Amino acid sequence: MDAAGNLYGVASYIAYELSPTSSGAWKFKTLHTFVGGVDGASPQSVLAFDRAGNLYGTTTNGGVHRGTVYELIPGANGTWSERILHLFAGDGVDGCFLASLL
Repeated sequence: MDAAGNLYGVASYIAYELSPTSSGAWKFKTLHTFVGGVDGASPQSVLAFDRAGNLYGTTTNGGVHRGTVYELIPGANGTWSERILHLFAGDGVDGCFLASLL
């Protein structure tokens, strides 16, 4: 949750934001769609914020077929961009199918 009360999460192939509205309903917004390959697939982790407002998470697939660690960076116009921090090779050296940052 951020300071404005927005909730952040992942499901299937997306990272999303839920924002409260004055009517009590929640507004849904897709922040990023994971397309597989180097981008990662199947996000699974709890998202973590840094002080700059960037989000961090993991996927269990994609990368070099064994998952990724990614950063989502908010843009000035409300869009988010992704940066891959690590591609898990799954070769027994750096692990595979990472489920959570926490």
